[in-house]
Amino acid sequence: TLSPRGGVIYQLTRDGKTVLKASAARYYHQISTTILSSANPNSLGFQVFEWHDLNNDLRFQPGEEGAFQGASGGIQTSIDPDLKAPHTDEFLITVEREIMPDFRLTGTLSFRNDRRQVGVRDVTSTFEPVPFQDPVTGNTITVFNQIFDPVNGPQFSVVNATQLDQDFRGFEVIATKRFSNRRQL
Repeated sequence: TLSPRGGVIYQLTRDGKTVLKASAARYYHQISTTILSSANPNSLGFQVFEWHDLNNDLRFQPGEEGAFQGASGGIQTSIDPDLKAPHTDEFLITVEREIMPDFRLTGTLSFRNDRRQVGVRDVTSTFEPVPFQDPVTGNTITVFNQIFDPVNGPQFSVVNATQLDQDFRGFEVIATKRFSNRRQL
């Protein structure tokens, strides 16, 4: 995977005390084995059912399972064949000025975009809107009832989830005193 990085520095004043810096970079991230192991068919998995203790002996016995509630594990999860490594694009613009010998002031404008973050998506369920009265306010709000295959349950896929994309914009000011005359800031 190509991960380009580059930058330029331009001297703004003849005395060499003020410079403009610009840089751009792409950083790729490793995909965590934790999330990928959820698709391993040999990994821990489980299914959840309602329990109807028909004979009231407080012991689960075949035939006492009720409605299927959900499942997790490798048999429920696959990896999207188009899964790609997540990355961050970073752009920095900096102005730096030497105020006095060994002391400089820096302002940096940062732009960072995180893309192709990895998540797990339910690929088979549908969600039905249901009105619900908020017991505190009395207002009617909409909640969603998950509907899935009652035999196999929901199926999941490890995917690049655009909902996890993030953008960061920032500005920082830094004062730096290099070590000299036994002092540093």
